[in-house]
Amino acid sequence: MISKRKANINLVIIYRLLIVFVAYAICRALFLAFHYQAFEPLNATAFVNIFIGGFRFDAAGIMYLNALVILASVVPFQFRHNPSYQKIVFILFVAFNLIGFALNIADIGYYPFTKTRTTASVFAQFSEEANKLKLFSQFLIDYWHLLVIFITMAILFVFAASRLTTGLPHIRHKGRYILASSLLIPIYIFVVILGIRGNLRSGAKPLYLNDAAAYAESPSQVPLILSTPFSVIRTLGKMSFEKKNYFNSEKELEQWMNPIHVPDSTATFDAKNVVIIILEGFGREYIGAVNTLPNAEPFVSYTPFLDSLFQQGRVYQHAFANGRVSIEAPPAIFASIPSLSMPYTLSQNANNELKSLIHCLDEKGYHSAFFHSADNGTMRFDAFMKMAGFDQYFGRTEYNNEKDFDGMWGMWDEEYLQYYAHEMTKMPQPFVTSVFTVTSHHPFSIPERYHNKFPQGHLPMHKCIGYTDHALRRFFEKAKQMPWYHNTLFVLVADHASIPWYDEYKTLPGEFAIPLCFFAPDGSIAATKDTTTVASQIDIMPTIMDLLNYNKPYFAFGKSLINTPPNKNFTISANKDRMQIFHNHLMMVREHETILQWMDLEKGYVAPNQKFTPEIESMDSLIQYGKAFEQQYYNRIIENRIYMCTY
Repeated sequence: MISKRKANINLVIIYRLLIVFVAYAICRALFLAFHYQAFEPLNATAFVNIFIGGFRFDAAGIMYLNALVILASVVPFQFRHNPSYQKIVFILFVAFNLIGFALNIADIGYYPFTKTRTTASVFAQFSEEANKLKLFSQFLIDYWHLLVIFITMAILFVFAASRLTTGLPHIRHKGRYILASSLLIPIYIFVVILGIRGNLRSGAKPLYLNDAAAYAESPSQVPLILSTPFSVIRTLGKMSFEKKNYFNSEKELEQWMNPIHVPDSTATFDAKNVVIIILEGFGREYIGAVNTLPNAEPFVSYTPFLDSLFQQGRVYQHAFANGRVSIEAPPAIFASIPSLSMPYTLSQNANNELKSLIHCLDEKGYHSAFFHSADNGTMRFDAFMKMAGFDQYFGRTEYNNEKDFDGMWGMWDEEYLQYYAHEMTKMPQPFVTSVFTVTSHHPFSIPERYHNKFPQGHLPMHKCIGYTDHALRRFFEKAKQMPWYHNTLFVLVADHASIPWYDEYKTLPGEFAIPLCFFAPDGSIAATKDTTTVASQIDIMPTIMDLLNYNKPYFAFGKSLINTPPNKNFTISANKDRMQIFHNHLMMVREHETILQWMDLEKGYVAPNQKFTPEIESMDSLIQYGKAFEQQYYNRIIENRIYMCTY
């Protein structure tokens, strides 16, 4: 049996903290090893900067988690050496730090879905999930190797940390002992504050997530520099927005971005039904019809049906999700409200009054319904759909047929889409409805009867894409038989992109690239592939308004995609504080007021090291639009001005 060594209590504190720092460095190395390709080619300088920057964020996270333990260890009284007291301190030390290790290691598995470090918003996002235990269990099953890594690290950590302990010192002068111990307290406090703040410069702000960009050669490296414990702790309670004041006058602000849309009031409204199909995780790279990029090899398509359907509709080569997770999609699609810095529906302003697409069409006599086969309340969709004005919500409860349950999320897409088509026949026309598919989602399973029917591809997701494409084929076959079909405008869009396979989609624009198609069976929308307009989910509402000849003023952060002039050809996407701003063929990456990267979309998406400087005029346009968008977004949401038009 290996004996434990006794040492001065200060040495014990330093020794144990060093072990924690080593463990965090190992977690970062594992994070890099599992996702090396996502961080672009790394040279020696990049490695050094990553681990220097990573040390600062590790130190902050470690000090947050260990501040209480350090304080309990340095109290200037003799009882701190008591074996029972030391045992309690050690248990707290182990517990707090195992939480930190668990967060870091779990993010190795979660990162491919979000492309960022996990923040506190994840707890709000999943707080209402009825199947949290099942989701957690499935995560442990699918990522069992991470569980093994955590258990191994935990055992080694406890073993190493327990090797050095403090004994009962021989104290000759109690007063001197208390004085000497007290003099060390300010030093410990200084170290803890320095670790948490990251600096002690006068006027400097405490370390925050966006400071990681200073150590990165490109935005994609930022998650590698951050640590998950720091990201979670620093974002706890950060569910509110801050006002921006980049422009002094409303006139100057509206020259760059005006969310008030004023259509032709004399236009004759076309009361088509509207059906919006939201495809879970359908990244653009899976769909051959829109999967063409400059200088790229031919892609494998997993969607033969969508490939044929998209030939009949208006599709957008450069369409992007406004966010990275499902909860961000409905506000963007139905109300033209993206999520900047945090999901809109998780913010303190989520109960703001808004005027969505559904509200506008309700004024025209439309019936509305939203369909999602997961548990009612999943992703808080039911709450938002009430805010958005939907008349009906059809979830797992309303479907009421558990034999079609996939065992994790909801009903199999094939059966549920048939149900969706059938339910619409019961509704008065005109109607606006939407369905959100679920099968193309982790754990990436499909019905047993389709085993080996669809191409397995390179990723578990690929067979799910093939299955849902088949389910869509069957849906449209049934819809064609319905009396409402030929008087309907269909919109097909994804909620977000998913795990990529091709290098072209492992870049910043690729991570947000999704399909977007407007299709009308009556031929009123000319079949075309738009390769110049930059589009996103917030543009769907204004485009539908335009296609229906909606003739009243309305509010939307997006633009209509019909005949978009070059000077209005802007859109945005965001992943927490990082914002991508698109204008014609250019993309700018901006975090707060720092510009991180430029990219030319005409040269393709597969150039992560592509470095160039746009023309001054184009550069200024992107910068000004980004500032104007932020100011309109944050200030109007804070002031509850996203629902009415005032002139």
